[in-house]
Amino acid sequence: MVVTPTPLPSQPTLKIRWEALPEDFKLDDEPVENVGQSLIAGALRESLELVGYIQPEMLIASNLGICATVNDNLVIKAPDWMYVARVVSPPPNTDRRSYQLVSPPDYQRYWLEPMNLFLGVWQGEKEGRSGYWLRWWDAAGNLLPWAVEQVEQQQHQLEQERQRAEQEHQRAQQERERAERLAAQLRSLGIDPDQV
Repeated sequence: MVVTPTPLPSQPTLKIRWEALPEDFKLDDEPVENVGQSLIAGALRESLELVGYIQPEMLIASNLGICATVNDNLVIKAPDWMYVARVVSPPPNTDRRSYQLVSPPDYQRYWLEPMNLFLGVWQGEKEGRSGYWLRWWDAAGNLLPWAVEQVEQQQHQLEQERQRAEQEHQRAQQERERAERLAAQLRSLGIDPDQV
């Protein structure tokens, strides 16, 4: 049987310009975010992070607006979650955002009584981004780990336990070999090691 592929219909050429929202554009007063949006976005991202899928050249974002002019028509979208495989990286130590997170003096943390937690600024790296992050600390001052940090801690603990078990196995093997050598020496002297 011979199959002849059907040619795809030709697609119109799109003329796309990326520009800022016009100054005179009137935004709706209705919120565009739903209560579950942040949970969904976080869950989607966390799964990718745990398997090491997220790369620095990727853009994964939520809670944003996208403005473009497509064939001379203004198009505005507000996706709940967005993935772009490859983008031009920003300069080092900069972020793609409309605000800047600044570190309070001495990395001050703020106690939130209803949550029984501190909220503060932490400096470090996550997903290839180095900079300041908002993080939680418990009442004792312990940093609450991200899921990927918890997995790394568990893997580290498992590796330490594996190394301890291997060392114990080697020690037991050395003891057996030592006992066998002593038994052989006793036999060479005419002494039955089982009778000693």
